[in-house]
Amino acid sequence: MLELAGAALRMKEVLGLEAEPVAVYLLGPGDHRADASFIQASGHRHCQALMRARRGERILLTSQDLACPAAAAFMNLQRKDAGHE
Repeated sequence: MLELAGAALRMKEVLGLEAEPVAVYLLGPGDHRADASFIQASGHRHCQALMRARRGERILLTSQDLACPAAAAFMNLQRKDAGHE
């Protein structure tokens, strides 16, 4: 974990970031890497989840919870029940 903290500090210095860097993981069906430390976000846009993550929250956003059709299309997360193929 110390290596990640050092890498984050270096990224902030080099890139002039004011907030912490954010990692995004795309989990496939049946992938259970998210644990109880994640907060299930409902009705969020992708950018809203990223803003919360910048403040240190661990956010879980599923395709069913994603409120932004453009982000869902970009990440190929369209829901079939919403009329997307």
